[in-house]
Amino acid sequence: MAEARRHKKSCLRALWRALVFVFLLVAVNAVILGVVAWNKRIEWATKIARKELDKRGLSDVSFEISELLPDRVSLQNIRVETEAGETLLGVGILCVRFSFPEVLCGVITMVDVDKVDIPVDLDGARVTVPLLERLGPLLEAEGAQEAGEASLDFMVSAVNVSDVNIFLRSGGKSVSTLRIAEARAMMTHRRAGYALNLTVQDGLRSPRVLNVNGEVIPWCGFVQLYGDTQVGDVAWLLDSVQEVMPEEMARLPVAVSNCSAVVRMELNANAWTNIEHFQVTAEFGRGSVVTVPGQDVEVTLQSARLEASGNLTNAQCRVSMGIAGLRSGGDIQVSQEEGRLLSVRGTAAFQESGTNRALRATLDTDLSGRAAAKILPDILPLMPRLLTDGGTLRAEADLAQATGAAEAPWEGAARFVAEARRTSVTLPEGRFAAGRAAVEGRAEIRGGWLGDVRTEVVVEDGMYSSQGNRAHMDFRMTLDASPPYGHATGTFEGRVNANNWLAKSGVRLADTNGIAFKGNATLRDIADVPKWEAVLHVPEFDVMSASGDWHSTVRGGGDIRYSAVETKMDVAVYADKAQWTSPELPGGGCATAGVERASMVIELPPFSTADTSNAVVNVGLAVEGGACKAGDVFEVKDLNAAIPFTWSMAEGIAFPDAPEIAWERMTLDGLGIVPTGFALTNAGGVVDVRAGVRCEGSALNIQASAQVPLDAPGQLTVGLEVPDMALGPEDALAAWLRKIDAETRVKGSLAVRADLRLLGSQPYLLGQLDVSGGSLTRGGLDVSGITVRVPFEAGVEARTVQRPFVAFEAMKMGDIRLDNGRVEFQATPREFFIDRMEADFCKGKLYTYSIHLDPQNPRVEVTVYADRIDLGEMLMVTLPFKADHAEGVLFGRFPVALDNGRVRLKPGYLYSLPGQGGSFRLEDSKPLEALLAQAGIHSDVDRPLAKALSDMDFDAIRVELDTDDDGGAALRLWLQGKSNSKEWPAPVDLNLNVRGSLETVLNMGLKLSQ
Repeated sequence: MAEARRHKKSCLRALWRALVFVFLLVAVNAVILGVVAWNKRIEWATKIARKELDKRGLSDVSFEISELLPDRVSLQNIRVETEAGETLLGVGILCVRFSFPEVLCGVITMVDVDKVDIPVDLDGARVTVPLLERLGPLLEAEGAQEAGEASLDFMVSAVNVSDVNIFLRSGGKSVSTLRIAEARAMMTHRRAGYALNLTVQDGLRSPRVLNVNGEVIPWCGFVQLYGDTQVGDVAWLLDSVQEVMPEEMARLPVAVSNCSAVVRMELNANAWTNIEHFQVTAEFGRGSVVTVPGQDVEVTLQSARLEASGNLTNAQCRVSMGIAGLRSGGDIQVSQEEGRLLSVRGTAAFQESGTNRALRATLDTDLSGRAAAKILPDILPLMPRLLTDGGTLRAEADLAQATGAAEAPWEGAARFVAEARRTSVTLPEGRFAAGRAAVEGRAEIRGGWLGDVRTEVVVEDGMYSSQGNRAHMDFRMTLDASPPYGHATGTFEGRVNANNWLAKSGVRLADTNGIAFKGNATLRDIADVPKWEAVLHVPEFDVMSASGDWHSTVRGGGDIRYSAVETKMDVAVYADKAQWTSPELPGGGCATAGVERASMVIELPPFSTADTSNAVVNVGLAVEGGACKAGDVFEVKDLNAAIPFTWSMAEGIAFPDAPEIAWERMTLDGLGIVPTGFALTNAGGVVDVRAGVRCEGSALNIQASAQVPLDAPGQLTVGLEVPDMALGPEDALAAWLRKIDAETRVKGSLAVRADLRLLGSQPYLLGQLDVSGGSLTRGGLDVSGITVRVPFEAGVEARTVQRPFVAFEAMKMGDIRLDNGRVEFQATPREFFIDRMEADFCKGKLYTYSIHLDPQNPRVEVTVYADRIDLGEMLMVTLPFKADHAEGVLFGRFPVALDNGRVRLKPGYLYSLPGQGGSFRLEDSKPLEALLAQAGIHSDVDRPLAKALSDMDFDAIRVELDTDDDGGAALRLWLQGKSNSKEWPAPVDLNLNVRGSLETVLNMGLKLSQ
């Protein structure tokens, strides 16, 4: 029993040992087989994969399995090449990660791809991927074989792609490389699609070009992307596209340089191509330059921003730009170092329905004065000055296109307006302002091309002011142009409204609406050098008196035609029955003046604008039936004058026809004035004017002349001359003088010469008055042999010059006689200065000097000096004595006072020099007896004393005259000597005083107090 149990245990142990051995043997073999299979897994997998690729015709695909593990498979050096050795695809590393049991359910955890090279061929707008062309037939065959079979639904949870180089080729030559630095796609949910992150780099210049994030659902084609793009050199990018698609890029209207950009975008799409919504924002870098190929146009951007949103059937766009510089050809070139020159804002809206497409666009900008001054002068020369302070520019376009089997061209219209409000500009002679100045335009678009264009220039509430004068006006011009826009035609009209220039002159417009004008205009050679042609017509308008002083209706109008080829003008202004009345004159009465007709006609015959030397202007000035009357002083009847002349660039002013001037009668204070001639000539660029008049019944003849240099009118000279004329008693001028003073009689020879010049803006007059052989008689005054020479000048003030004088041969006043008199003087409006005045008197001289006289207050005291006065002559003049013999000379002085036209003698004296005695003997002693009696000597001695004084030798003599303000006088005589009379043997020492009126004392018969 026990043995049996022991044997049984022994058998069990042996079986266990055998089983353990077998298990160990199987385990060892399994390990050995597993190790062998593990070591051969890559080789076996490579052979299986190679067999499958060859089976499908992909023997040109090469690869290496670098890793085969339960959770991943890695391949490297994947190549697809043509028989010629051209690489169609190159992959550095491809790693597929998975886990069990997800992989059995068709779920792959992650796919990593690194270092991918793939070429892309570009031929114009056609993009070809050689790899897809190589795999195209195989994919089509696989698709046909598996059609209708249930395909394995594999889902990739995440995909990472890095370092992808897309080689862009054109004509077999590499032109650019697009590098995708990193791309990630991660499944958010098995049916929710992938979250996508993509970074694209420009392989040559920009370190980062594009970042894209979003979501993609491959099985329904849903795409939602958003990202931003940085382009370091837009010009290089466009150049790269130019090499790839030259024909398409040739249609691009602009080129850029020095330009960078940042672009942000959003995109929503279904079924891959059905774009439900997109939004794009692009910002361009500062200093970007935009040019127009083939034209000398350049725009420098200070800032630029572009925004677009919508879908393919309803989209909107908005743009805003700051322009720092603008150049167009050599004529327009403006820029600004800081800030912006122009601010541009624009919008566009596109909408498509089942039958048509519609596009509406607007553009607004702040138009600076500098830009307007540079851009507009070539075409609109009147507007830049009005836009100097800047303004706004707005443009609009409405376009529509019918859609269908054959799409129609775009149709619609575009409008623009450049305007400034409350603008003003300073001009050389004043200032112009406008409530609104604008350039408006409308362009028709027909058949997809620009059609008729209409432009309007508008000035509203315009006002010109200068030195307190103002004129208001409105203006509108319309121009129409049609393709190919070589010229434009149109009309213009305007009106000059309120005008205080006329009001200040005492006149007003008959039409309260002002002066209207209108015309036609043509602008030719718009694309080359614009040339204007205009015909201006001003209908006749009336200007009427605005006060009681001027009564007239002045009518004017005309036509002016101007063009680049020919210019013509006809203008006429005339006044009918004009009458003027002055306020009451100081002496009473009024002055009146008038004409039956006064006219000015300007005619410019047609001439070639290219050669202005052929231009001739005909001007006619005329007065008919002129009349003027100023009381009884001046009167003109039936004055007629005509002054025709021509002007040309070649010859200047010319007078082909002699001017005419005549009147029926002209009188000046009763003197008849008759014209003696009037002539105008032009010699060497100097216009010479000659005119003359004479006085009826008189030798007076006045000749006037003027010389005006045309190149310097301010240097004109005017001459006035009265040739030597004999003024006799029967002369009308002498008769006119007798009307002023009936007692005065004058005769002699008179001559006047004067020349007027302009020194800068100051007139300067230089002349001389000459009188010779003159005589003057008035009451007891008789002057003969008068000679006058008075040179004078008038500049800042009038005055005599050089040494003017008045001389006479003889002057007799009662018993007083003066000979060879001469007065040298100087005169100004404020003073009269006598340098010296002298005359012969009683064989001696009287003289005085240095006399200042104020014409406004003629009060002065003058001392008259007597030098070597003959005693005998003096006795006969001052006393009623007649001497048979007189020997001796006297000296002395007599003060004279001039007070408001009255002459008065002041106390004076005559005396003999000590040691220089003399003698005298009278014919009769009776006058001495009367003088002694007047002195109060009444005794028996008066007769002997009179006889003694009538014949004596004297040692000294002194005569004193004393006067008072009441007209009284005292004559004191002191005589010392020896009488030759036997009745008076004693020496003589006599003091004699005579009192009475000055006239009585001197017995002169001359009223010296007047």
